[in-house]
Amino acid sequence: MSYVLSWEKAVEENVQLIGGKGKNIAKLNQKGFRIPEGGIFTTEAYIKFIRHNNLIPLIQKAQDLSIDVLTSDNSLVILENIQKAILQGDFPEYLKEELGLLLLNYNLLDSPLAVRSSATAEDSEKYSFAGIHETILNVIGLEELIESIKKCFASVWSLRAISYRRKMKIEDSQLLPAIVIMRLIDTQSSGVAFTCNPISGQKDRLLIHANFGLGETLVSGTVDPDEYEVSYDSLQPTLINKRIGRKEEVLKRDKQSGKLKVTKDVLNKDIQVLDTFQIYNLSTQILRIFESIGNVETHQDIEWVWDGKEFFIVQTRPITVINENNYPELNKDTQVWSNANFKDVMPNVQSFLSWSIIKGPLEQMILTPLKLAGYPILKGLSHTKTYNGRAYMNLSALQWEMYDAFNLDPEVFNNSLGGHQPKINYPDNEHRSINKQVKRLRRKTNLLIKMLGVSLRSSGLFKQKITLAQNLRMMKLTNLGVNDLIKLFNLYYKELIEYTPKAQALNTLSGFYFTVLETKFNKKYGSKSQEFLNNLLLDKGNIVSALQGTELKRLAQVAQKDKMAIDFFHSEKDLLHWNQILNDDSIFKKEFKKYLHDFGHRGTYELDISNPRWREDATYLLSIIKQYLTTPPRDKNDIEMTKRELKKDFSVASSLFIKWSLKRTVQGFENREMAKSVLAHLLESIRILILEISNRLLKRGLLNNPNEIFYLGWFEILSLLKNEWNGEGLQVILKERIKMKEFYEDSPYPNLLENNMPKFTNQEASITSGGKKLKGIGVAAGKITGTCKIVHHPMEAVHLKETDILVTHSTDPSWTPIFLRVGGVIMETGGYLSHGAIVAREYGIPAVVNVPGVMKYLKDGQIISIDGNQGFLLIKEK
Repeated sequence: MSYVLSWEKAVEENVQLIGGKGKNIAKLNQKGFRIPEGGIFTTEAYIKFIRHNNLIPLIQKAQDLSIDVLTSDNSLVILENIQKAILQGDFPEYLKEELGLLLLNYNLLDSPLAVRSSATAEDSEKYSFAGIHETILNVIGLEELIESIKKCFASVWSLRAISYRRKMKIEDSQLLPAIVIMRLIDTQSSGVAFTCNPISGQKDRLLIHANFGLGETLVSGTVDPDEYEVSYDSLQPTLINKRIGRKEEVLKRDKQSGKLKVTKDVLNKDIQVLDTFQIYNLSTQILRIFESIGNVETHQDIEWVWDGKEFFIVQTRPITVINENNYPELNKDTQVWSNANFKDVMPNVQSFLSWSIIKGPLEQMILTPLKLAGYPILKGLSHTKTYNGRAYMNLSALQWEMYDAFNLDPEVFNNSLGGHQPKINYPDNEHRSINKQVKRLRRKTNLLIKMLGVSLRSSGLFKQKITLAQNLRMMKLTNLGVNDLIKLFNLYYKELIEYTPKAQALNTLSGFYFTVLETKFNKKYGSKSQEFLNNLLLDKGNIVSALQGTELKRLAQVAQKDKMAIDFFHSEKDLLHWNQILNDDSIFKKEFKKYLHDFGHRGTYELDISNPRWREDATYLLSIIKQYLTTPPRDKNDIEMTKRELKKDFSVASSLFIKWSLKRTVQGFENREMAKSVLAHLLESIRILILEISNRLLKRGLLNNPNEIFYLGWFEILSLLKNEWNGEGLQVILKERIKMKEFYEDSPYPNLLENNMPKFTNQEASITSGGKKLKGIGVAAGKITGTCKIVHHPMEAVHLKETDILVTHSTDPSWTPIFLRVGGVIMETGGYLSHGAIVAREYGIPAVVNVPGVMKYLKDGQIISIDGNQGFLLIKEK
């Protein structure tokens, strides 16, 4: 067994052998970060030393000490005796030899070293041990190294160390010290950095502390350092705040004497430690650590040094305490996160790159109504995160904010999301507060005015963004230099960030108009109001996502008259190569190209940029057309419905108001779906730029295939593209991320997280004379009986028939063509305003959504009936 491990060998070992600090440093080295030369003296070496000096009986006395007696004279004597025995202990020769070889192999025999404790529980997500164990600097030669190691061993038995263990309920036997040994960098400056702001809790801010010289003055808290706050919500590190500290002391190694020397220079208080360029470079490295070590989930506390030429990283560990802000009204409630709505549009495990890019815009979209209304959102409160790679929203916070801002009942808010979640507790006497009512009315007014403003300008907005996307597709990106390509990416990402709140404003406005109608009908018709609304909204509007499906139906009719197309579809040729196989004089080919011009920016689960767009791979579309040729899709359902005459039930004024609201609701649905389509245009632009970067990295031999780039984070990609990272450790990262995604895909997908614990929502079927009954929300009118077909991906659904009822977790626009083939739709999630509901109404297909657990409850091939009017399904008994 080796008792001294290089960084390369240490990374293969577990924390129990090399300690938390050692493991983190070995990971940094493995993943290509600049680490000073050195290695790790293992916990096994500590055990050998203790046994060699027969110290176990003495140590056992300390293990019996409780926290209540630690400061007693007897306890202090026991601890002092252990430390003294360790410091005076004999060091086994075989351990000396291994340490000597480490110094020799890395040319460190005469170099100053930093010797740091690396205990087994140290620098973990739960325990930091910051400042608890010994760190010794400026150690030169083997003999000084041995004495320093013994001091680190002894520090495990100091009063502060054992007190910390007792407080944190860590058994003495659970904590063994390894020792990190590394070259002491001749620093110009050093400091610590955090990948978030642990004080404010803001997750899109970096915090950097810096002082001249070695970082011990800063870590020990004896100086007031420079502080730099860096924003990275736009994927560009930007210095937003800086405070020049007094920097009362500087610790440096004196070149003449070789000793560490503390100097006090009053001029330091006026000098900035790092310039803007250095702050940018350090920030990029810090964010790369957050991606490579923290996987964009676990924020890191990092120690860095600057030698005048480059930055070295000497430590990283999880931040154990972040100020997780929350509204006081929610402190006693269970913290609930939900996949409602997200499961409707992005149910799959998100690619690593896609989540790092889409998280910021997604957070902006969720908060848009509150921001437009001028509501004071709590700083540092996260509203989105992933669990097992899938997206969740902070339901507790959003319920409170919507209630506090607009007096929106949490249950009503839940229904609009279309998930299955509990509602928060909220005060029921606030209606008495005139001040509260006035504030809420002002916010509602502000929100409505601003949403109407976006709606009035929506045509120009859509046209501008579509033109922007079309311009990118016509660019010769291969002619651009690296810096110009990065600038272009930043430009399009900025467009994405600026557009998403506007898209959400249109989404919210469509919900507002619908709520006006719903409220009016609820008062008049009660439980039958949804049925009446469904009837009124049937086959209304020009929904762009519905047009995608009807156009495919038309293309099938074009193909029927094109012999070349018929031969192609009847052959066994690969649909992917349609453009090469069909001649240019094929009418179908010309029409299909027009279709791709209009809709080729869409794709299956298009919010994840790792998924190809139809323009790149039209196999799915051509499979549907091929099936249409065999079994033509039906026309829109002509369902017999009883429509009430508005004049009979409402006054003339009310009837006119309802007709006006109905028109606005339909326009809202049109704008909502068009806004999604335009968002898909911008996401396609981001994908095009990412693939151009991928091709460049591929040519440099850094990637094995273009799709590997989607397993990286943006700052990892940026460092590779700009040659700031040579790719060392890249394959390790890719292998880890691929394995991680596979694990997430095989993991359960809970509907809720309650205090970070997964919770699954299901329902028990009620027994009726017609069969077992499951309840949901009826979103598209009509009744139908058919064969249950459980589908997880739209490609599985291309062979469905009119007598089939599609049962799935959720649908996005890529599912639209399937709707023309089936008799009805059932979804596990969704609400009245979800994509599937809008398209089902447009096509006249009965649909029931928000049926918890339906995918597990039903079996493929069962005969089921659905009632889109009343919102339930019946499982027919055999």
